Amino acid sequence: MSVSAITPDTGSLNGGQTITISGSGFCETSGSTTVTVGGGDCSVQSVTPAAVTCITPAGADGAAAVEITSCGVSAASTYNYATASSPEISSVSPDTSSGPTSLSFTGSNFGSSPTVMVGTTECTVTASSDSTVSCDLIGLPGGEYIVTVYNADLGLSNEETFTSTLEIASVAPASGSFGGGTLLAIT
Repeated sequence: MSVSAITPDTGSLNGGQTITISGSGFCETSGSTTVTVGGGDCSVQSVTPAAVTCITPAGADGAAAVEITSCGVSAASTYNYATASSPEISSVSPDTSSGPTSLSFTGSNFGSSPTVMVGTTECTVTASSDSTVSCDLIGLPGGEYIVTVYNADLGLSNEETFTSTLEIASVAPASGSFGGGTLLAIT
C-alpha cells in the first residue's frame, strides 16, 4: 500500500474538511480502513483501491501526521492545518432571539457557498461573501446553540454561541377562579 497525494493538503484548524488520499492498495472491505490526522480520527467516507476519502478532525496549526491503515497494512503522509485556511466567525448578530430570525455573521474565509449550522439545524443562507453571511433561522426551542460556518473548500469555522429565548406574548384568560380549573392559552 502506498500514498501518492492528499488533496487538498491544507485546511481548517477546526477540521470538517473532506480530503482525498490517493495511492494504491487500499482495501475496500467495509470497516477495514481507518485514517488518523494528527492523532484524531479522520472519518472515512469512502474507499477504493486507489483512494480514501475522509473528513478531518480539528488540529493544531502546522503539519500533522496522517496514518492510514487498510486491511492491517499501514502507510503514512502529512496534512497541514493552517490558521490562514480556517473560516473564522468574528461576530453573530443577533446573538439572542426568540422565534424565527435572520442572523448575520462577519468574519473571514466563508467561501462562496457556505453552510451555517445552529446546533443541528441548518440556517438557510440568503446572502454570502468571503467575509459576511446572512441566513434565516426557524424558531428553535429555548436554549444555547453552537453556531458554525462550513466552507466546503476549507472546513469548519470556530464555534460561537446563539441563545434562543422563550417569550410569553399573552395569557388568556387573564384571570380566573380561586378554585382553579381554568384552562389557560399561553402564546
